[in-house]
Amino acid sequence: MFAKLSALVGSSSALPFQVVQEYGRGWGHWTHSSGILNADGSSVSIFRISAKGELDPMLIAARNGVKRLKMLKHPNILRFIDTVEIEERGEFVIYLVTEAVTSLEYVQTSLDLNERDREKFLMMGLEQVVSAVSFLNNDCGLIHGNVCSLSVAVTETLDWKLHAFDLTTEHAVVGNLSTSPPLLASTWLVSTQYKSGELGRSEWDVIADSPPWAVDAWGLGCLIQETFSNSALRAMEDLKKIDCVPQKLKPYYQKMLASQPAKRLNPSALLESGVLKNDLLVVVTFLQNLAMKDSIEKESFFQRLSTKLADVPEPIAQRKILPLLAAALEFGGAPPSALAVLMNISKSLTPEEKEKVVVPVITKMFSSTDRSIRRCLLENIHSFGPELPNQLVEEQIYPKLQGGFTDVNPYIRELTLKSMVILGPKLSARTLNQNLLKFLAKLQVDEEPGIRANTTILLGTLATSFSESTRKKVMLNAMSRALKDPFPPARIAALKSLQTTATLHDAEDVASKVIPMISPLCIDSVYEVRKLAMVCVEEFVQVVKTHQDSLEESKQPNEQNSMMGSFGWGAKQADSSPPTMIHHARDTSDRIPDVSNDSSSMPPPSSTAELSTVGDGWDDDDDVLEDMMDAVAAERQARAKLNAVSLKPSAASAQGTTARKPLRKSVPQKKQERTSPAPKKTGMRLGAKKLSSSDIQQDDFDDW
Repeated sequence: MFAKLSALVGSSSALPFQVVQEYGRGWGHWTHSSGILNADGSSVSIFRISAKGELDPMLIAARNGVKRLKMLKHPNILRFIDTVEIEERGEFVIYLVTEAVTSLEYVQTSLDLNERDREKFLMMGLEQVVSAVSFLNNDCGLIHGNVCSLSVAVTETLDWKLHAFDLTTEHAVVGNLSTSPPLLASTWLVSTQYKSGELGRSEWDVIADSPPWAVDAWGLGCLIQETFSNSALRAMEDLKKIDCVPQKLKPYYQKMLASQPAKRLNPSALLESGVLKNDLLVVVTFLQNLAMKDSIEKESFFQRLSTKLADVPEPIAQRKILPLLAAALEFGGAPPSALAVLMNISKSLTPEEKEKVVVPVITKMFSSTDRSIRRCLLENIHSFGPELPNQLVEEQIYPKLQGGFTDVNPYIRELTLKSMVILGPKLSARTLNQNLLKFLAKLQVDEEPGIRANTTILLGTLATSFSESTRKKVMLNAMSRALKDPFPPARIAALKSLQTTATLHDAEDVASKVIPMISPLCIDSVYEVRKLAMVCVEEFVQVVKTHQDSLEESKQPNEQNSMMGSFGWGAKQADSSPPTMIHHARDTSDRIPDVSNDSSSMPPPSSTAELSTVGDGWDDDDDVLEDMMDAVAAERQARAKLNAVSLKPSAASAQGTTARKPLRKSVPQKKQERTSPAPKKTGMRLGAKKLSSSDIQQDDFDDW
């Protein structure tokens, strides 16, 4: 017995898989479920059949089906993975694990296709099943026994796979009933509407004398009817409804359902006729056999592929053609031009689908040294870049991508730079600060002006990703360099980057660095630069004003009073509006004196002694400014009188003598009466009393 007997009996938890979802009844007495393998977590399909006795005819037929499935290897035959036969709750159970598939009925109802696209898809699927049946009949000499919609499953990539080999028998032993050929079980396993005339009548000799494909050709006719009518065959009379069958397929359909087994159409003849071929099938077949094509054929095919895909339904392109392209690129069978087609198909995929199908291929393609592949990757980075995981970008993609910053081709350098808009935020702070910035510093002085401008734009875009210390150290210096760039778009890029990052600069940097570096551009020779520079200056001046307003609002009243007291009288006077001169007088009556603006009500003191007795110590300090003003006025008056005296000739000059009088004469009696000592010859003392005209003698200033 072929089936593997499990040593772990009695508990379903010991099975090498886990059932996820039950689909329901499959072919015959099998039930179909989806599941995952415990070993690697891959998705699988699980078929289960059970019976009370170990030698039950259903289990015998099931074991034959498992054996045949394991032995048969064909692209259009369901792929075998594992089988387990155990006893559960008093029943003998066989589990068959295969590649993940769903029923044909479910796929037909789930695909939203118009009539034309649906016909293309069904023709492609039928061609695959006919190919598998032809392989069985002509190459293996086997009879499947029950080809129908229930014996066909569809993979995730929309490949049609033949299964349900429980009745599969060698054509040579059909007539030898002593060997109990598995096809005998068709009498109770196959519904009447699916049986050909000779099979329904159990004419085993006729079957043995007929071609090996006679029974299965009838089954293919039943499959064509169910496929195009999109309903299960209820009775044999339904086979006469040919309105749903495409016109070009009707003659072949009728030959497959011929009443005489010998006249039924060989499946290989149907393949060779080409009636099932269409554009979709041609594309799929070429991609499946890509390894056997030469470079000229590949290049010619992929140049026309984009045009052909315009007629391919989007669901089929995504689920069928995209995986084939991905595999061809991943294993090196496709030229670089195939990458553009892959990107075009993957545009409408969900992020989860892109991560599953496209990202693994993209990651491998970045290691290629072919410039055409690198160019195609970078030109389409926006379509798959957002779905790339951060860790994948950091560890696998960026180390291979960074070589593009120093590529000798300017276009590759520019594309690499632009890709950082999407990939840059996914990098770690260490990579940004210690690696990427080094390349950007070189690109900001690149010989290509467009690269310099784009570097400045990228710096502004990634500003929020840099650390605060890096922003303070790098950003303003980089913007200052860009503002001096002779290429006008580079200067505009710097201004726009400063606008974008305005909130990242504090008021001190704005006032001391940003505004001074922008101001010269307000008179730039290019109008666009001047206009934008003026806008930037106004915006940053507003930032400074806002900061100033916040400082004023944050002051407390007691702080203001403290500041006013520390500056004394001057601060009080500056705070009053309008400012007035305040005269102080001594009052011995312990009351606040009336202050009058009339200076005549307060006679000036007659001597410096009297001046010393006016006011108190705090107020004397407050009168310093007034004393200075009086002193300046007195000096001006004295100089005016001196000039007037010097214009008159002296007495000595009138007599014609040369005798000179001493510079200072004896002090008159009136001056000796002054209570304060005479001032020294070092200049006029602040606060000194003004001299009246009677105090000045003409001869005192004759020879100054």
